[in-house]
Amino acid sequence: MTVGSEILSKFGRKADDPLIIQKCEDLIGIFNFSVEELFINWESYVLTSASDVNLQLSPENLEKLKDYLQQKLVQAAAQKNNSATPMMKNKIVRPVARGNINGSSPLMGLNTPSTPVSSHKKRKLVTPSSSSATPSKHPPSSSPIKKSVQVSGKIIESLNDHIPSIGGLQNDTDHTPNISTSNVTLTANFDPKKYQFRTMRQKLLDTADVLDEQIDSMAKTLQKHHKIAESDFGNPCIASQFSVYCCGRIVPDSPFAPVELRLNPDSLFLETSRLGGIGQRISIDVQSLAEYSFFPGQIVGFKGKNPSGERFIVEQVLDIPYLGAPVSNKTELLEYKTNLDGSSMKTTVLSGPYTPSTKIDYSLLESFVQKLNTEIKPHSVIMFGPFLDITHPSIRDGSIESVPELQGKKVATLDNFFRAVITPILKKIDSRIQVILIPSTRDSISSHAAYPQNSFERKSLQLPKNFKCFPNPCSFQLNECLIGVSNLDSFKDIKDVNRGKIGDLNRFDRIADHILQQRRYYPCFPGSLKTRKGPDGTVEHICGADLDMPYMGLSELYDVLPDVLIIPSEMRYFVRVVKNVVVINPGYFLTGNNAGTYVTLSVKPPNPEVDDDDLTCINDDDRLYIHNIWKRARVDIINV
Repeated sequence: MTVGSEILSKFGRKADDPLIIQKCEDLIGIFNFSVEELFINWESYVLTSASDVNLQLSPENLEKLKDYLQQKLVQAAAQKNNSATPMMKNKIVRPVARGNINGSSPLMGLNTPSTPVSSHKKRKLVTPSSSSATPSKHPPSSSPIKKSVQVSGKIIESLNDHIPSIGGLQNDTDHTPNISTSNVTLTANFDPKKYQFRTMRQKLLDTADVLDEQIDSMAKTLQKHHKIAESDFGNPCIASQFSVYCCGRIVPDSPFAPVELRLNPDSLFLETSRLGGIGQRISIDVQSLAEYSFFPGQIVGFKGKNPSGERFIVEQVLDIPYLGAPVSNKTELLEYKTNLDGSSMKTTVLSGPYTPSTKIDYSLLESFVQKLNTEIKPHSVIMFGPFLDITHPSIRDGSIESVPELQGKKVATLDNFFRAVITPILKKIDSRIQVILIPSTRDSISSHAAYPQNSFERKSLQLPKNFKCFPNPCSFQLNECLIGVSNLDSFKDIKDVNRGKIGDLNRFDRIADHILQQRRYYPCFPGSLKTRKGPDGTVEHICGADLDMPYMGLSELYDVLPDVLIIPSEMRYFVRVVKNVVVINPGYFLTGNNAGTYVTLSVKPPNPEVDDDDLTCINDDDRLYIHNIWKRARVDIINV
């Protein structure tokens, strides 16, 4: 595939212009990018720095992207030079062993990386400086929410648009206000008590046990699926002239490698469990593979050999079997259909932040609630945090009391602020609508700032009974539809190194497939890290994945794949079908000061009495049916 063809496959029809393709090729040459890296940087530029989130791809805008990238490189270099001098004054420089990384040390990978980082990896872009958005330079009155750049209510992307977008709540003159009644059955598929653990109490041994268990359990799955005898599984770190099977975790060539470092084919190591290889690491050679896609934390199965004792030559990557699909019996499906009077089930999905990045203002959320009640009228709403972002500038500098809704009143805590400002807005949602709240690790009202994350406390937030507070991540059912949700940005954090046809796939498809195959909502390890340098050169941890490793079992997909997988991401909104799972990134409700996007999900009622493709019967005796939500659901991504 030529570079021009790759550009068209990544950017779509909007790039079908010789001038645009030539400009993209120039940027690839200047910054030593791959086509995928250029696409990611374009999306990042549109979301973080451009004034219009619907910025069109054109030679002029690509020239602006070039200026933006060059400016970031200059800022990164200046910041590095300014911070290096004061830090070195009081720092004791210790000698570093620089032995051969491929030596026979039993702790492989504890030396320095053997593979040099390519020039464009060294020039990794930093997050746009927040100095231009500080309250001192831009007072709240000068930063209104911008809606002029997009048409509110316009459908910008759809799945199954041939299905009519109908359904939802019907006008009910007999309905009593503030009394919750719903004809959609909500079932939680988790044990809330398991999420009530205490954070910041990790023990190294507990973390090691979980990491080992991930490898050992996958090894058993591979043995069963491929019918491999246990004796055929061996230690890849031991020299052998014969091929063996092994299972381990993909890691970089040094445990001291920075989290943001992207792997390359020569820097891949395989980490074994204590049972499968005494926890050793071994360099892997993947040159003989026609195609692959690997990322840090991925559990893989290999067939290969280690003739020298220093490098494991991979001959085959073992396919990991996917989990099965959820099923329901005929009686249940008919009951769901009857409860909805044969109409479609309608769900709205939106993800925070719900306030602009320069001030606290929930006016857009308040107007959207009115739209929910009068126009959209869904049966249920899934709302992802953050509702009150702990990293918001107004919270950092303590200026939240200037919010008009407080009317000059003092608030002692951020919980009180939520009850005084946000709760009254949420209470306006029609009581017939079931509202599901999913927290974020950046939520200031959450006392559980780690992933997996416990749910909010509904009563303490003074929310009515039609609100349900669920943990992050979790799965639940709306009628027959099994929905898996996770509020941690897997699509941004998983950075894979790939080769062959798999690299030609849409990146979101590729990452979604990894999530389903790894059977974990967040399969990346270590997790992402976001930091900020202070004026004195000290590094401050702002946020990140914040993984609580001893409890990462709560982030697994359990026994079956979900019908719908929802993971909000900083990347561009999308809806895809991967392995018969509807994968949704609803986008953010607000991006900077711009109105963002939300999603409506309409599912046709199941009818097991009709022989069509909407349901798949897998057992004539018990009348069990696969839901086929990917065929029956219409998903619309809409401008707020």
